[in-house]
Amino acid sequence: FLVLFVCAALLLWQVGFVNAFNFMDGVNGISVAQTLVAGLSWMIVGHVEGIPILVTGGAVIAAAALGFAPFNFPRASVFLGDVGSYFLGAWLATLFALGVLEGAPFMAMMAPLLVYVADTSVTLLKRIHAGKTWYAAHKEHVYQRLNQSGLSHSQTTLIAAFFMTLCSTLGLLALVAA
Repeated sequence: FLVLFVCAALLLWQVGFVNAFNFMDGVNGISVAQTLVAGLSWMIVGHVEGIPILVTGGAVIAAAALGFAPFNFPRASVFLGDVGSYFLGAWLATLFALGVLEGAPFMAMMAPLLVYVADTSVTLLKRIHAGKTWYAAHKEHVYQRLNQSGLSHSQTTLIAAFFMTLCSTLGLLALVAA
């Protein structure tokens, strides 16, 4: 029964995060920032906790983000699109799950993803509570509202990257405190 529960939870996590990542990929550079911050953070977690897959996986996705960044930020000449978002979202979800299953502290693993998880979760819950079709296209995410308020794509991405980095740093501090 436990194995079935874990498999179901992993499947739900994978599908949920892949879609959240795709929902959040709406301004230039934001998903590059998410991937870079998570990759670098998980490299550190992997090193501290002795989990080689996190060191390697984190390095690979951070390098992918850095390689893509000049084409997507500050001005986008290339976009991830659904395929790119699903691909990177799946890698992030998978590395998170592998890290947790290998014994990395949950908060150290979740911290780099908190901005995307929180924004998507709160936005969808608010839409459901308001009686809106939760899966319909909309512009109600925090990053979209920042952009609508007059901030540029770059400013919106830098704000998101700041909070991603802050959350990751707090997650890494929890590692040291544990």
